[in-house]
Amino acid sequence: MNCYCNGLDDSCPLCQGTGQLSGCETCGGVRWVAEGVDNEYEARPCPRCAFKSLPDLGIDIGLTQEMVGWTFANMIQAYPELLEIAEAIKKMIERRRGWIVMTTHSGPGKSYLLACAVNAAVEGGVIAKYTQFTALMTDFIESRRSRHKKSYPALMREHTGVGLLALDEFGEGNLSSFILASFRELLVGRSDTAGWSPTMFATNKDPAFFKREMPWLHDRFHDKEVQRYNLATVPSLRGRL
Repeated sequence: MNCYCNGLDDSCPLCQGTGQLSGCETCGGVRWVAEGVDNEYEARPCPRCAFKSLPDLGIDIGLTQEMVGWTFANMIQAYPELLEIAEAIKKMIERRRGWIVMTTHSGPGKSYLLACAVNAAVEGGVIAKYTQFTALMTDFIESRRSRHKKSYPALMREHTGVGLLALDEFGEGNLSSFILASFRELLVGRSDTAGWSPTMFATNKDPAFFKREMPWLHDRFHDKEVQRYNLATVPSLRGRL
């Protein structure tokens, strides 16, 4: 079966640029089915073999080994107050549409919520990616200087098209004009082109920061497709689960 990219994108996480989707060794059918247009795509496991391991396809979901084991179930058991936001995240993933912004000034809780979201998405057959804002910022800079294994356009397509993008520590670091332009291209692509493709932001920054540094994003954060949560009242999650 032909991949959605028709072999024109060597960074495509579904076919790795071959233009063909690999066959399922269990049932002999198509392992992954790509759906969508342009840069909006998702991967669904074969209904007969329930194959759903992204690492087996060589796709890096960005989580540390510790984060891979985190689920909404064990978080909610320890912190019932997270139930509302957990349900909102799961609904966003099911709809394949919407953004969620989480703000707090301390504690690692938002990072673990992002990890739970990525794990839940992967479990449902959605290609998901977790990344620290500064790490992706460095990738963009290195790719522009041709020092990265992927070109800048390929890196941009990958992060624009992924089914769920979880951005941690959003807004940290040196926000040069190039970085601001790169993230504007990425996020405008995910909101306008991809129809509010599921995206999560975890940030320590207050609304005044975004209004000053990223006014275009500040406006989008107040769109009806965006849900905002302040986690400042939720205690630190580390060491409890």
